Amino acid sequence: KEGWDEKDRNLYRVKLKALIKPVYPEKGEGISVKLSLSKTELKEGEEVKIFYQASSDCYVYIFSVAADGSVTLLLPNSINADNRVKAGKSYQFPSDEKIKLQAQFLPEYKEKAAEEKIKIIATRQKEDIIPLGFQQGFFKVYDAKSTGMISDLVKRLNQLEPADWTEATAAYVLKR
Repeated sequence: KEGWDEKDRNLYRVKLKALIKPVYPEKGEGISVKLSLSKTELKEGEEVKIFYQASSDCYVYIFSVAADGSVTLLLPNSINADNRVKAGKSYQFPSDEKIKLQAQFLPEYKEKAAEEKIKIIATRQKEDIIPLGFQQGFFKVYDAKSTGMISDLVKRLNQLEPADWTEATAAYVLKR
């Protein structure tokens, strides 16, 4: 509702519609990250590996986004708390035999196929970008219905300088 505020006559309310153009870092200034998967089509129970490489020394956060919108923080985790990576070095997750990443449908998911995503976020500094989730095994899980995890994450990242973080996404299809 446009006009003078009824309670505070010092305020005039107006609705503004604007297109905001973000200022991105110049080429070569920011971090870039490459992300790929061992397979993009998986059958339930198959093992998957995540490969990544960053252009600068940074900290990486790897997430799995399920078909229902729930998010699992894969790295850092209770076994691999160190998420620092060196510029130009190729990494693989899981990196050791302690953790195996297997493609699984959620128990209540009844469809024959699901598209899921792996998202990696890289930041120059170690950031507390992730709100508290609940621990499930080695990983923190964020239920799609009960948390605003994604919106909290976006708000936190938007507080950082654009040159100080980047993200990449890889999708895969899970079939029964």
